[in-house]
Amino acid sequence: MAAPDGAMGGGVYLSTDGGAAWRNIFKDSQHVYDVTVDAKDSKVIYNSGFEGSAYRSVDRGATWKRIRGFNFKWGHRVIPDPADRSKIYITTFGGSVWHGPAAGDPHALEDMARP
Repeated sequence: MAAPDGAMGGGVYLSTDGGAAWRNIFKDSQHVYDVTVDAKDSKVIYNSGFEGSAYRSVDRGATWKRIRGFNFKWGHRVIPDPADRSKIYITTFGGSVWHGPAAGDPHALEDMARP
C-alpha cells in the first residue's frame, strides 16, 4: 500500500505465531519510527513517526486513532507517564517533548495539514 506521499512498505506489523507470518496492522503512515506497548496494559499500543502524527490503539492494533494535539513534524518515541496513566510524553527529533492526554485532546487546534 502506498502512503499519501508515495512511499511503499513500512507501517506496523504484527506476528501471532512467533514470527512465521506477519500482517500489517497500521497502514495510515508508512514512516513509523517507534512502537510502544504500555507496560501496564498490553492492549494499549502507541506509534509515532515522520509524518506529523502519533497514534494510539486500545485493542492491540485492530483499530488506531490519531493523538489530537500532537502537531510536531517528526515524532520520536511515546512514553506513558508513570505518575498519571491518562497522560503520555512524546519526544521529537527536534528536541521537544510533548506532554498531554494519552487519548489525545479532542479540543486541540490542528495546525498540521493532513490528507
